[in-house]
Amino acid sequence: MVSRQNQLYISLLASAILPVGLSLYITSLPRDWLFENHIIHSLLEGYGSIAALLIAATVLILQKFDKLSREYIWPASALMGMGVLDGFHAACLPGNLFVWLHSAATFVGGMLIASIWMPDRLNNKNAVQFVPEMTLVFVVTLGLYSIFVPQAVPQMLNNGEFTTLARIMNLAGAFGFLTAAVYYFKDPEKNPGTMVFINHCLLFGAAGMLFEVSTLWDTNWWLWHFLRATAYSIGLVYFVLLFYRSQKDLYNSREQLELKVKRSTRDLTETNKRLLRKKMELERSNKDLEQLAYIASHDLKAPLRTIIGFTDLLVTNLNQNKIDEDTRIFVQEIHASTERMQKLVDDLLKYSKISHGSIPFQTVDLSDVMDRVRADIKETLKQENGTIIVDDLPEIPANESLVYQVFINLILNSLKFHGDSPPLVRISAEECARTFVISVTDNGIGIDPIYHDKIFNMFQRLHTQEEYEGTGIGLAMVKRIMELHNGKISLESKASEGCKFLLEFPKKQNVHSSEDSLKAAAATNKATKS
Repeated sequence: MVSRQNQLYISLLASAILPVGLSLYITSLPRDWLFENHIIHSLLEGYGSIAALLIAATVLILQKFDKLSREYIWPASALMGMGVLDGFHAACLPGNLFVWLHSAATFVGGMLIASIWMPDRLNNKNAVQFVPEMTLVFVVTLGLYSIFVPQAVPQMLNNGEFTTLARIMNLAGAFGFLTAAVYYFKDPEKNPGTMVFINHCLLFGAAGMLFEVSTLWDTNWWLWHFLRATAYSIGLVYFVLLFYRSQKDLYNSREQLELKVKRSTRDLTETNKRLLRKKMELERSNKDLEQLAYIASHDLKAPLRTIIGFTDLLVTNLNQNKIDEDTRIFVQEIHASTERMQKLVDDLLKYSKISHGSIPFQTVDLSDVMDRVRADIKETLKQENGTIIVDDLPEIPANESLVYQVFINLILNSLKFHGDSPPLVRISAEECARTFVISVTDNGIGIDPIYHDKIFNMFQRLHTQEEYEGTGIGLAMVKRIMELHNGKISLESKASEGCKFLLEFPKKQNVHSSEDSLKAAAATNKATKS
């Protein structure tokens, strides 16, 4: 395996030393050999023109796809300029214009490729990306102007010999190419095309120097044409192969990506199937729970009603026979416990019916809901000597039956959990950007902040039945109803300082399908009637 350093030495030997040495050897031979053939010359220059433009285009494409660094815009521009001017040169007959177009191609190419030494901070300027376009416009304009206005072209031949200007232009171009070769030698592993450009620059530098010791159609003249054609061939083969490999890598990457997409799609399909199975299992579970709720409603409530009825008859009979006080207390406890059991069953039934499925929404006037609540609890208000103050309330998209349950649960709690002062409940509203925030504030016994999260859990009670009656389901039901409305409930309270429940209702709700709405409406109506 040839090392990178040895490759550099071989490139230096093949691209610079051997051509120069061969030229010096030819120079020592008699100079009377001339080979004037316009067709071969035009074919060589035309091939070089096409090759230069193809290499320039390939380099720009590879640079666009980040296969080459941004500084390679300079050699691409140099090749573009040389390709266009060499194309004009190949179409001309030998003469002053003929030499001018060749010299201009070498000079423009050398100056542009030497610009690769430009600092990175300048290479990164946005204006640099337009160098190829500006170069193309310049060389096309120069070539056309030279052909159509030949009298404006500087003198490049004098009695068959190249003028000083012609030699200076070619030597300057050669110096530009050799300067660029030094740049590539400085960091030979920076880009994949570095070795090719080293050969390219050395061959063009040697060709430019050979121009100094050549005349039209002599051995040196043909030698530097051969060197230029060789440089173009090396670059064309390499960059076409590099482009092919890039396309192949892109094709392989696309195939790998397609395989990954197919694999991901297959995995996603399997996941969807599993989720569908889970959904079906959950639906079956919900149906089982719903059946259980109906069983609780009918099979459990019926014996409870029987027990309550017989205990009522028993109390009546015992009162007539004037039983002792202890027996009376025992019977009353049985009656009270049975009533609590029936209340628990009723609350569980309501909770189970609102805990699954979508719900239908309509525009609900909260003021109307509060009027209904007041009418339904007027006896409780009278017994507790309570007061309800209702501020202006908005219309919201909601389910009226469920919103009614929210307010009646919260207000009954406020009337129940009050201190020495008569209970006072205030209902107010605040409009925010995307929600309506409804406040239910009371002057009751309050709740310690450490219990704020716990009170919304099922069967979570902070007091005994002897202190305050209840099932521990009301606030859990309220929280679930708020979730079904895509809203939330929160609490602001301290012990002995009253409670402030905040209900956040969205201003807009998604519209459910009519089938879902009918099913949910039926479940809601049953829950409300129970």
